[in-house]
Amino acid sequence: VRRYRELALDIIVEFPFNVPAPDLVPVRKKKGIIIPFRVGLIDKKLEQLEAFINGKRTVDEIINLIDLPDEEVVALLSTLARYKWIDYKKRLTPRDVLQVQSCTDLAIAMLKQQFGDAVEGVLDAFGDGREISAVLESLPYDTNAIWFLINKLLDEGCLRLQGLG
Repeated sequence: VRRYRELALDIIVEFPFNVPAPDLVPVRKKKGIIIPFRVGLIDKKLEQLEAFINGKRTVDEIINLIDLPDEEVVALLSTLARYKWIDYKKRLTPRDVLQVQSCTDLAIAMLKQQFGDAVEGVLDAFGDGREISAVLESLPYDTNAIWFLINKLLDEGCLRLQGLG
């Protein structure tokens, strides 16, 4: 049976579960469903791909960096997404508008403990529907630090892209 499971990648290359948009960013999830054909060479290639998934690189960037055929990368990404090991997110741009969401007091308290008053400053700055670039200019903090904090607030559900449900 193992011999046939190793052929699964050839099938998925021809018929991927889905084809991710090249500008999406794969993000690892803590736990997924066991991939029944994750054996031998497939496992090795999945591990190689997972090393490139850091929540910052787009699908296109990963395809250009990794030493695997493009079709295999797409097939492997579709497998990881199908078995809930990754999700995709849109890479933020300075022109994006974020909305403040209600998140738990515990999440806010933990973020404030780690990052101080900048948390409330960022949340307040997005309260009036401004673009990220306007928020970056209005706050007295380092731009890279604000980007980092914005991504943390998005991950916690305290912010979301305007127009998304």
